[in-house]
Amino acid sequence: MLKKMRITDTSALVFALCALLTLCCAFPVNAAGTFDLLRIDTTPRGAALGGFPVGLRSAELSGTIANPATGAFLENRQTALSYAKHQLDMYSGVIQYGQTFGDGFASTGITYFSYGEFDRFSNTSDLGEGTYQAGDYMFDVAYSRFLPVEGMSAGARLKLIHSSIDEFTSQGIAFDLGWFWETGLNGFDGGLVLRNLGGQIQQYDNVAESLPAQAQLGIAKQLAHLPLQLSGGVLLEGNDGTTSLLSGDLDNLILLFSGEFTVSEFLQLRAGYTTLADDYRVEGSSDSIAGISAGLGLNYSGYRFDYGLQSMGELGYVHRFGVSFGF
Repeated sequence: MLKKMRITDTSALVFALCALLTLCCAFPVNAAGTFDLLRIDTTPRGAALGGFPVGLRSAELSGTIANPATGAFLENRQTALSYAKHQLDMYSGVIQYGQTFGDGFASTGITYFSYGEFDRFSNTSDLGEGTYQAGDYMFDVAYSRFLPVEGMSAGARLKLIHSSIDEFTSQGIAFDLGWFWETGLNGFDGGLVLRNLGGQIQQYDNVAESLPAQAQLGIAKQLAHLPLQLSGGVLLEGNDGTTSLLSGDLDNLILLFSGEFTVSEFLQLRAGYTTLADDYRVEGSSDSIAGISAGLGLNYSGYRFDYGLQSMGELGYVHRFGVSFGF
C-alpha cells in the first residue's frame, strides 16, 4: 500500500491551487446543448450552498454529486434520496447507494427529471391532439480513493443519460473527473471537477448537440473561532464549443459563494449565491433575490434531513428535500 505523504508547507497549497486553476482555465468547454439535467445540482445541501460546492467535504453520499472525489472520506454503506419541486409541473428525484469497495468507495445512482406534460399540436392552427411528456433519466456509477498525499483524493463518475420528448429519444454518455484536498493548513480545503465530458450516442432526429461540459474550481475555509465554513468557486461553461478563460471570454464564467453555520451537532444552517442569477433577471420585482439560496440540515438518530431553497427571481422558487443515512 502506498504510504501517504503529509504536506505542511503553506506554499505547497498555493502552488497546487495555482496549478489547478491553470488547468481549469485552459480546459475548453462545449456549448450547453442537450441533457440540461447535467447542469443542475440535484442535492438539497448543494443547492442551498449555491450549487456544486466542489471544495467542500460532505459527510453524506449526496455530496459526491458535486465532487466524486469526496466519496473517499465516506465509510461503510450509505443511502441518499432527494426530491425537488421546480416551477410549473416540473420535478426531479435522485436515489443513491454507496459502500466501501477495496481501497476506495463505490456508489451508484439514478436521477430523473420530468419537464411535465404538454399539449400536442400538428401545427400552430390545429386543435390539441392529446398530450405528451418529456423527461431525462440518468444512471451513474462512481469510484474514489485516497492518493499518496494525506487528505488528498481523486474520483470519477460514469453517467449514462436517456432523454425523451414524446416518441423522440436521445442517449448520451458522460464522465466526471474530480480531485479534492483536505489540506489541514489553516482550515483550507480545495477541489477541482471536470464535468460532463462525453457526447451523444443517439441524437434527436439526427441533429448533433454538445453536452454542457464544465470546469469548476472551489475552495473552502473553516473559520478558526467560529463554527462557520465559507466556500467559493468559479465554474466555466462555454457557449461556442471552444470558449476558455485563456481566450479572454468571460461571458460564461459563473461565481459561487456560500456559508454553512453549524449551530450544533444536530443543526446546520446554509446560504449561498450564484452569479448565474443574471440569467433569471427579467426586470421584475423579484430580481433582487434571484440567485440567492438557503437551507438547513438536521441530524437525528443516524439520519440526515436536508432542505434547500433556490430563488430564480420572477420564475419562482425551487424546493429540494432529502434524507440520507448510513448502515
